[in-house]
Amino acid sequence: MIMELEVPDFGQEHEHGARILDFGQEHQHGDRENTTTEEPLTTDHTYSKEITITPTTTENHFSSIRASALFTTTTTQQTTPSATPSPTPCIGGGLNRTDARLDEECGAHSEEAKCIVSNSACTKTSIASTWRCRCVQGYAEKNNSCLQLPTKLFRQESEKVSINLPESSPMGHQVLKVDFTEVDGFHKITPTAEMMGPGSDSFSVSPANTANFVVTVSSSTLSKSKYDIFVVVSVTVDGIVIRDFIHVVITITRNKIIEKNIFVIDGTPKDSVVGIVCQSCLSGDAVTTITPDDVVSVEKDGSIKTTTHINLDTLGGPQTIAYSSYIHIKQNGNLVANMTIIIVRLHYNISLMEDSGRNTVVGNLKLSIPFSINTRDLALNNNSLMLGSVSLDYQKEQEVHETLVLSVSGAAFSIQIIIKVQDVNNKAPVFLGAPYRFVTVQSAYTDLTVGVVTAVDHDMHAHLTYEIIPSDKLSINKNGVISIHSKFDPSTTIYNAKVTVRDGIYNDSEEITVDIRQAANVELNKTFNGTIDENEGAPTVIVTVKVFEYENYRFADQSAKNDFTIDSKTGEIRNARAFDREKEQEFKHTIVASKENEAACSLAVIGIVTILVKDVNDEPPIFFDAPYNATVVEEKQDKDLSVVPGLSTTDKDLNQTVIYSLLTNGETFYIDPKNGTIKTKVAIDREKHPLLDIKVNAFDGIHNSYTTVTVKIMDINDNDPVITGPKSYNVSEDSSVGTTVGLMTASDADEGKNAKITFDLVAEGGYFRINQITGNILVSRELDRETVGTHHMTVFARDNGDNIRPSSATVIVTIDDVNDNAPVFGQDQITVLFEENSSCANHITTISASDADKAYTPNSQIEYFLRRGEDNFKVNKQSGILTCNDYLDYEQKVSYEIIVEARDKGSPKMSSAQTVIVQVIDINDNSPIFVDINSRIIIRYFSGGRVVDIFKATDMDSGENGKVHFSIAGNATQFLQIGKVDGILRTKTDANTPPKGDYYLNVTVTDNGIKPLTNTTSLVVIVQQLIEQSIKFMEQKINMKIQENSPHNSPIESVSKYVINTENKNLMFDIIDESADLSFSLHRETGMVTVIKHIDREMKEIHEFVVRVRNTDTTEQSDLALVRVSIVDENDNEPIFVQKAYYFTINENEQIGTVVSPPERKIMATDADSGDNALIEFKLYGEGCHSAFSPKYEGSNTLSIQLAVQVDYEVNRRCSFTIEAFNPNDMTKSSNVSVVIDITDYNDNVPEFEGHSNYVYTVSLPEDTNINTNLKPFGQVFDKDSRENGDIELSVVNDDGCWFTVNRVVDEMFLKVKPTIILDYDKGDVQNTCTLKASDKGVPKLSSTATLSINITDVNDNPPVISDPDIILNVSRDADPGTVIVDRIPTTDIDSGVNGMLVYRLESSEHSSRFAIDANTGKITVNTVLQSVQKDEIMLSVIVSDKGLPQRSTRAQVTIKIKDDNPRPFFVVPSVSVNIQEHTNIDDGILGVALAHDRKDSGEINICDCTYLLDTKRDDIIIGKDTGVIKFRNSNHTLDRENEYGGQVIVGVIATDKGENPKNSSTMQFKIKISDINDQVPVFNRINYAFGIFQYAPDETYIGEVNAVDLDENPVTHYFINITESSVGSVVKIDKLTGKIVKSGNMSLSSAQNVQIKVGLIHILRFIHPITSPC
Repeated sequence: MIMELEVPDFGQEHEHGARILDFGQEHQHGDRENTTTEEPLTTDHTYSKEITITPTTTENHFSSIRASALFTTTTTQQTTPSATPSPTPCIGGGLNRTDARLDEECGAHSEEAKCIVSNSACTKTSIASTWRCRCVQGYAEKNNSCLQLPTKLFRQESEKVSINLPESSPMGHQVLKVDFTEVDGFHKITPTAEMMGPGSDSFSVSPANTANFVVTVSSSTLSKSKYDIFVVVSVTVDGIVIRDFIHVVITITRNKIIEKNIFVIDGTPKDSVVGIVCQSCLSGDAVTTITPDDVVSVEKDGSIKTTTHINLDTLGGPQTIAYSSYIHIKQNGNLVANMTIIIVRLHYNISLMEDSGRNTVVGNLKLSIPFSINTRDLALNNNSLMLGSVSLDYQKEQEVHETLVLSVSGAAFSIQIIIKVQDVNNKAPVFLGAPYRFVTVQSAYTDLTVGVVTAVDHDMHAHLTYEIIPSDKLSINKNGVISIHSKFDPSTTIYNAKVTVRDGIYNDSEEITVDIRQAANVELNKTFNGTIDENEGAPTVIVTVKVFEYENYRFADQSAKNDFTIDSKTGEIRNARAFDREKEQEFKHTIVASKENEAACSLAVIGIVTILVKDVNDEPPIFFDAPYNATVVEEKQDKDLSVVPGLSTTDKDLNQTVIYSLLTNGETFYIDPKNGTIKTKVAIDREKHPLLDIKVNAFDGIHNSYTTVTVKIMDINDNDPVITGPKSYNVSEDSSVGTTVGLMTASDADEGKNAKITFDLVAEGGYFRINQITGNILVSRELDRETVGTHHMTVFARDNGDNIRPSSATVIVTIDDVNDNAPVFGQDQITVLFEENSSCANHITTISASDADKAYTPNSQIEYFLRRGEDNFKVNKQSGILTCNDYLDYEQKVSYEIIVEARDKGSPKMSSAQTVIVQVIDINDNSPIFVDINSRIIIRYFSGGRVVDIFKATDMDSGENGKVHFSIAGNATQFLQIGKVDGILRTKTDANTPPKGDYYLNVTVTDNGIKPLTNTTSLVVIVQQLIEQSIKFMEQKINMKIQENSPHNSPIESVSKYVINTENKNLMFDIIDESADLSFSLHRETGMVTVIKHIDREMKEIHEFVVRVRNTDTTEQSDLALVRVSIVDENDNEPIFVQKAYYFTINENEQIGTVVSPPERKIMATDADSGDNALIEFKLYGEGCHSAFSPKYEGSNTLSIQLAVQVDYEVNRRCSFTIEAFNPNDMTKSSNVSVVIDITDYNDNVPEFEGHSNYVYTVSLPEDTNINTNLKPFGQVFDKDSRENGDIELSVVNDDGCWFTVNRVVDEMFLKVKPTIILDYDKGDVQNTCTLKASDKGVPKLSSTATLSINITDVNDNPPVISDPDIILNVSRDADPGTVIVDRIPTTDIDSGVNGMLVYRLESSEHSSRFAIDANTGKITVNTVLQSVQKDEIMLSVIVSDKGLPQRSTRAQVTIKIKDDNPRPFFVVPSVSVNIQEHTNIDDGILGVALAHDRKDSGEINICDCTYLLDTKRDDIIIGKDTGVIKFRNSNHTLDRENEYGGQVIVGVIATDKGENPKNSSTMQFKIKISDINDQVPVFNRINYAFGIFQYAPDETYIGEVNAVDLDENPVTHYFINITESSVGSVVKIDKLTGKIVKSGNMSLSSAQNVQIKVGLIHILRFIHPITSPC
C-alpha cells in the first residue's frame, strides 16, 4: 500500500495568482507562493511504502504511478512554529514583531509578524504579493489549526488482497469491502475511487460511504482465470489531494468444471489445433494437465494441440475403429476442465476368413463415453463391432464394403468398413467326365500315357494331388496323367484301379477301367554311328543301317525327314540339308523296319543311329552382349574404360583365337589386342565430347566381326556456374512476404550434381531470400521504399560437386513506390496574420506539406484544397498560396479558422489536414462617431467644476485604433473644459462666472490610431446666469456599484440623497442623455437608479450617464451630475484555451527542463472575468507518461511544457495527456485541452549482441560444412532505436581472414561458408576467428563488436586409399597353411582419430575361407591346403575400412594365381541338345556322348583322357565314366513329354583329367528335347452340360459352349454332336472348332411354351498322323 500526498509546488512565483498543480491536485486557495521562515525548517514528508508491481500486471499506467510514488520533496524556508526554541533572527530584522495567526499578514520574510500556530509558516501569496501565515507541507488548516494529514487511507496493513471469486458470480456481486481510515480532526469526506489494471472493466468500485468502499462484479462473464487490478482512492483536504491504492488479486474459481468432447481424425498431423478449452481462461496461471496417452497438450490461449502424429494402431491397436482418451486440466491445483479426446478412423480395413461367423469381431470401439451406431448388417456387442448378418464368400466377392455411422455426443461420423475376404478350403474337389475308361495294348512300353483324369476345386489356390490304387502297373502324375510304369501280363485284358484327388482336406474318388488289347513288336537294339562335316551339301551319304532279313527302313520319328533321307531298301542315310555344328552337333534317331516277306502286322525297331557333325572354321567371332556402353572420367589420360558388360567374344568354332583392334577413334583410345582392354590415349573434355563411339574389330584368322562401344565421358566438376538473365528487378513496396521479385537463372557446362545449381543470397536487412533450388527471389520482410529505396545484394550460384565451384553476381532490386505515405504538415496548426482591407492579390501565407513517397511522381505530388473556409479564402492547388476571396474586415470578424487539406495524386489518394488560424490585423479605418449629440447646452447656474454635459463616441476599430479622446475649441473654452477620456464637459474650477449670453463650442473626438481619425461637432452654449442656485447636486460625480447578473428591477441607489434643496421644492429626476442601450432607469420622483436590462461586466464594466434634478414647477431650477455605475464582477466565465489542441515534439536526448518543441508555441488560456475570478491555474493529468512532463508558467495565463523526467523513445513514443485550466475560487469553472507530445528517437542505443560469452561466440562446425549447408543461428544482434538509428549493418572486420559470411535475418545471425572456401580439417583448417561489427545508420553512428570463434571438427570424409588396388600374386597349389602371400597392403587414410584407423577383411566368396588376412596390417596367408581347388586363378576382394562414422571403405582386387603343370579340361561348347520321341525306345538307351578337350603344354588341343560324372541327380540317366556316353539306366526306358518340365530333360556333365592333381572342367549342359506323340485323350471340362433357350428364339441364337482340354502339344480338337432325345428333331448345331452351340431349327410345340433338349453325346476327334505300315 502506498500513501500519496499531492501539494502545490511552492518553488515558483507566478503573476496574477495563477497556480499550477500536478496530476490530481486540487486547491481552494490561490495565494500560496513562496514560504520563508526565520529559522530553517525542513519538512521532507515522503509518504510511501514499497510496492511490488510487475510491468505485466500494472502496465504503463501503474509504471508511472510507481515512478511518482516517491514525492519530489520541496525544501522551503518556513516560519518556525512558536513552539520551536531559540528562533534565529528573521531575515528583515523585524523588531517589535507582532503575533500572526493563520491567514494573517506577517510581512515579507516574516519581518512584521511571526506565525504562532503550530506547523505554520510565513508564505508569500498572490494577493498583492502579501505574506501570510499558512500551514506547512503535510498539514492542513482546520478550525484555525494546522492538523497533520494521515499517512494512509486504508485501515488494513497489507498492501495486497487476494480473493477467490466463483466463476458464476452475478453482476453486482460484492467482491471486496475495504474500510477507510478517518482523516483525523477533519470532517468525514467521501473519497473518489477508480479502478486500473488489465481486466478492471469486469469490475466496478464505488465508495459506499465515508468509511468504506466496495468492489462489485460488472461483467456477465468472467473469462480470465485471474485479475490483477488496483483500486485507487483519493480525498481532498484543504486543497490537498491524498491518494492511496491497494492491489487486489482476484482468482476465478471454476465452480463448474468444463466438460467437452474433442474429436480427432486418425492421421491428424502433429501440432494441429483440434479444439479449445475456453477463450483466454487459462492465461496467466501455471496450468497442469493429466493425460494417459500424451497425444494432446493445452496451450496458454486455451487451445488444444496434438503432440504427435495421431496413429490409432499405436494407441489402441490395429483393430481399433474409435478410441477415447482424456486430459484433465488443473489450475492452481483445482480441476477446471475434463476434456474427452475421441479419435476416429474414417477408413477401416480388416481381413477375415470367408467362414467367419456372425459373432466374429470386426473391430473395437474403445470409447469410455456413451455412443451409438447405425449400420445395415453389422452388429454391436458391448464395445465390439461384430460381423452380424454380413455373409462372406470369397468366390462371390473378395472385398465387402459396409458403412458404419458412429454417433458420439451429438457428433456423427461415417466410417467406411472394408473387409478383405480370405479364401478358406471349404469345397471338395470334383472329378469331371467320370466314369473313366481307357484303352491300351498289351505290349505298350513304360511311361506310355493311358489317359487323363480331370478334377476341379472351386476354392482359390487349391493344390490338388492325385493317387492311384493299385499302383503296380499304373502311375499318375500331378496333372492327372495316367501312364504305364510296368508292362501288363500277357493274359490281362482288363485292369481296374481307383483314382483319388485331394486338396489337403477334402477328396473325391473315381474308378477307372483300362481295356488291354493284344499286339506284336520286335526290338533288335542295334547301334549305328556316322559323321558329316558341317556345311556339307546334300545329299551326302553318312551311314548305312541295313540289317539282314529286314526291309522298308524308315525313321520312327517322322520329323527326322527334315534332316535326313533313308533308302527304304538299302538303309543308306544321307543328309537332307547342310548342318551347322555350332547349332547341332549330334543327331540320334530310331530306325524301324519290317520283316522281309512277312505279312503279319508287325513292326521291328532296328536300333539307334547317331550322327556327329564335325567342326570347320565357319563361324566369325561374336561379341557377347554387344553393343557395349563404357564410361571413363574426363580429363584423364591412360585411364581404363569401364565397359559394361565386359568386352568379350565367343566363337562357336573350336580352337578360337581373337585379335582386337580399333577401327575408329584410334587417336583417342588404345585397345589391348589380346584381352580387349580399352584405355584413353589423351585427356578428353566431356563438355566437348560427351559421347564417343568406338568401332572395335575382332579377327579370328578368317572372319572379322565388328561392334560399337559407346563411351560416355564422365563429368568432373571443372566448370563454374554462369549466372544468366537479368540482374536488376523492381518490386512494389507493398508486396507481401513471399512475393516473387524475379527469377535468377544460371547454367553449368558440367552435368549431374556438378551442374545442379544451388542459389544463395547475401543482403543487408533480410528483406529478401532466394529459393535455393529455383533461384526465385522472394520478399522476406515488409518493404519500405522510404527507408531503403534500392537494395544491392549478392547472389551466389554454386554447383553441388564434391569440389564446389561458385560464381556470383550483384543484383539490384529497386523498390517501386506505392502511395503509402500521406502528405505531412510541419505543424498541425498554424496562425497567420493578415491586415484587414489588404488586397486579395497579397499572399496570406503559403501552405506547405511534404510527402515521403517517391519524388516527382504522383505519389508525392501534392495538391491543396480547402475543407473549411472556402467562402472567404482560396488556396492555389499547386503552390499552396492562400489568398482571400474578398477584403477582410476586422470589424466584422477578427479571426478565421480554416482547414487546408493536402492531397497527393497517388492511388488511392492520401491526405492530411492542417488548421490555419487567420487573425485579421485591425487598421485604423473607422472615424469616431458621436452618440446622442445635442445642438445646444444651457447653463443656468455657474459654479466651478460642475458637470455641464457628457459626450459619447464610438469607434468600430479595435485596440488603440478604437480608443478615443476628446478636445474642445471655441469661446466657450474660457469657462468650460472636457475630460479627455471620459468626455465629460465641466465648468472650469478657476473660471469666473461668464457673462450671460451665447457661446460657441466645437467638440472634437480623435482616435488613438497611428494615423488618427477625428470627428467634430459644433454646438451653442447658452449661459443663463441666475444669482442663486437653490437646487443642486452636492457631488458632480456619483459613483455606484452593482453585482453583475443582478436581476431586473434591482434598485441600486437614489441620487436624491446627493441633492441640496434649500427651498424644499418638489423635485423631479430624469436622465438627460438616455439612449436605447442604457441598462438603467431613474425614478422621476425618488431618484432611485434601477437595473432594467441584463448587465454583463464582460460586455461593459462601467456605465455612465448624466442625471438631472429640477423643480417640478419650473425647468429653470435644475442641476446635472454624472452617475458612474461600476459592475462588480461575478465568476460566470470559464477559462478558455486559445487552441483546441496542442501538439509538440521532444527528442529523447533532451535534458530535464527543456521546453518541448516548438518552444514558441505556448499554451494559453483566458478568462473574461476579473480579479480573483480571472485567476487561472493549470494542472496536468492523464494516464501513462504524463508525469514525465511538467508545466512551466510563463505569466499572463500562458504555459509551456518542459521535460520533468528523462524520456525514452524506446519505452514511449508518444505521450498524450490533458491540461485543465480552472479558477481556484470556483473549480467548477474549468476547461480542458488535449496535449500530444511525440517523442523523437535519438541514436542512444548501440547495437547489442546476444547469446555470447563475454562477447565471444564459439561455434563448432564439421569440416564438411559448405555453402550448401544451412546452419542454425548462432546469436542475435538488435538495436532498440528505430529507423536509421536502429537499422543495423553487420560486417566482418577481418573479412579477408574470415572464412565465412555472416548474415542477419531479422535479429538472428547466420553463418555461411564463403563460396570460395572449402573446409578441410585434414589440411590444418581447424580454427578461424572473425571479428563482427554491428553498426547502426544513425547520427552519431554507433557500433559494437563481438568475436566469432569457429572450431572445425574432423569428419570421416576420406576413404582409405590403397596405393595399388590391383594386386596379382602367385602361390603354389602345394603351399602349406600359414604361407605368406603378401606382407601388407599399403593403405593410408588422412582423417584423424578413429576416422583414420584401418581394419582389413576379406569379402566372402567361394574360396575366401582358404585364405586369412590380418585385420590390422592386411597381411594375407594361406589358411587351408589348396590341392583340392579346381581353379587356377582365385579373385579375392580385400575391403579396407576406417572406424569412423559413417564408415568409409575401399577395396583391392587380389588375384591369386595357383601354379601347377596341369591345365583344366574343357568342353568345346557349353551346351549340347538331342531330340527323342516320347514313349519311344532307343537302341541300348544311348542318348549321346560328352567329349571334353585338354590343352597340352605345346598348346595343342586334343580329346581329353578324362573321367566323367553327372552333376544332376537323376535315377534314369547315367554316364559312362571313361567314355562319356550318356544313356538310360534301363535300355528300354522311355520319357513322357507331359511328365517333364518344359518337355525336356537337362543334366550337367563334368570332366575330370587324370593329372597328378586332377582338374575339373566347367559344367556342360546336356539337353534332351522330347517330341510329342498323340498319347493324350481330350477331356471335357465338365461332365454334364445343361442349357436353356426361349422356344421362339431365332436361328443362330447362342445357346452355350462346351470345352475340352488335351495335354498333348499343339492339339487340334474337333467337336461333333448327336441328338439323343428330342421331340422336334435336330434343332441345334455345334461349331467343330470352338464347341459353340447355336439354334438351328424350329422348337415350337403345340402343347408347351418351352422346349427342353437333351444332348446325349458330343464327340471329340483328334487328328493324328499315324505311321503307315503294310498291315
